[in-house]
Amino acid sequence: ESTHAGTITVNGELVKIAEEAFPECSALTSITLPEGVTSIGDDAFYECTALTSVILPESLSSIGIYGFLRCPLSSVTIPANVTYLGSYAWTDNLSLTDVYVAWTTTLPTIGSNLFLYASIGTATLHVPVGTKALYQNADQWKDFEITDVAPVQVTAYEDPDNKGTFYSSTEAYKVSQTATAFAVVN
Repeated sequence: ESTHAGTITVNGELVKIAEEAFPECSALTSITLPEGVTSIGDDAFYECTALTSVILPESLSSIGIYGFLRCPLSSVTIPANVTYLGSYAWTDNLSLTDVYVAWTTTLPTIGSNLFLYASIGTATLHVPVGTKALYQNADQWKDFEITDVAPVQVTAYEDPDNKGTFYSSTEAYKVSQTATAFAVVN
């Protein structure tokens, strides 16, 4: 069992998360991978049973077999540049409520049982507007509740005297200073 603990933010010129990089790391709670990382190896985060937050870079192109097996992620955003998803990548994830994808014409190559024993029957797959039928007809995605509602964008300005507070024309939002994005859901 690995002893890596807490939150890991990877910096530098890393291009690959190696196979079995963090297997059974029960203390790992979140990880942020930088732009430039292109692949996550097989079993990289296998059975990281406290891992609840993963931020994947847009540069990512592949996620290996068992990549996030038994990780209790409630939300997964798969970058648009991903062209390969390994078998069982999110198997045994009973916490899954939302999966965000951005492919519009060609879906990635997907191994078998991507979400085996995951809570996909109650999870929502968020897809680009106009692509719902593409996902409804694809074996690995069809069992999700699929929504293709376009996100509403609001222009907001950060208060220079109160970092982390943003104002739109009608609302104020407090956001963690470590957040890379935020959404307002009505």
